[in-house]
Amino acid sequence: MPFHVTFAQVSENIESAFREEMLDLYGRTRSECPSYNPTRFKQMVDKDGGVETARRLLHSPKYPEGLTKLWELGSLDLSVEDLVLKDPCNNLFTEQELRTARECLKAFGSLELGSRRAKSECLTQT
Repeated sequence: MPFHVTFAQVSENIESAFREEMLDLYGRTRSECPSYNPTRFKQMVDKDGGVETARRLLHSPKYPEGLTKLWELGSLDLSVEDLVLKDPCNNLFTEQELRTARECLKAFGSLELGSRRAKSECLTQT
């Protein structure tokens, strides 16, 4: 019997994986930046899912509080904006949403999107 995968199944799998990536961001932020606990972010992901949470943050009329805090900690690589630009996550978002994510990161001075900094940089922040 042939194995058939529908677009809906693929999309659901990517959305599920994205939700896990969002929860991973929460966990990494807690461990790498102990002075910051993004509880509200986790509550949003738990309640609304990863994609809807990311969309709400991207459509916010002002910069999300978490993005500002991550910038202060030198940890924009832990931001939702950074995550949505990565493949295959970027397939879940519109061009406008991706443009917004890029513009947010540029506004905060993250010129190397997707770059990774050493863990120690964040761990030394208080």
